[in-house]
Amino acid sequence: MGASSVPDGVDFTSIYSSSDLIVANSLSRIDGANNIHILGVTHLGLLTDRRVQNLIIENLAK
Repeated sequence: MGASSVPDGVDFTSIYSSSDLIVANSLSRIDGANNIHILGVTHLGLLTDRRVQNLIIENLAK
């Protein structure tokens, strides 16, 4: 993505895990976003983890 901040008027959520060995956490935290750090989920696990799915649903409903 390359952006370090979110444009005004845009709601953005970044869900990332310290167990992701493919994308560094520092690249997943975005200034002005709702940054959600979870534990124990791998990069590919982010696609199937029930906690992540619930967070996505919760944040889309906002």
